[in-house]
Amino acid sequence: MTQKKLIAIVEDEEMLADMYRAKFIQAGFEAEVMTNVSDALKFLQAKRPDAVLLDIVLGEESGLTFLEKRRDIPGGDIIPVVAFSNYDEPKTRNKAIELGAEEYLLKTGYTPQAIVEKVKGYLSHPF
Repeated sequence: MTQKKLIAIVEDEEMLADMYRAKFIQAGFEAEVMTNVSDALKFLQAKRPDAVLLDIVLGEESGLTFLEKRRDIPGGDIIPVVAFSNYDEPKTRNKAIELGAEEYLLKTGYTPQAIVEKVKGYLSHPF
């Protein structure tokens, strides 16, 4: 039996985090939720998820901070990150891509299932 792919979901809105976690589990993934940059970086180092779904607007630090700091974790910069947000500002979008996000998706532009499919597309060994 192949091991399930692990997705880290970095989202500080509990309702959204729970919904995305449920969607990933329903699609056959393992999924863990972190609500802040610090916990997400610790998880990245300890668990080496197969991909990260990253909200840009978080509490104290933004998802951009996560993208910057993950470079300090050996191999952290090769884990695909799909940024998603309701914040549609070109400068922020461009910065996220510059810092290594695969894509910057607007939450309102995608169904949760479509976001699962986007993340799935960046996994090195798709189902």
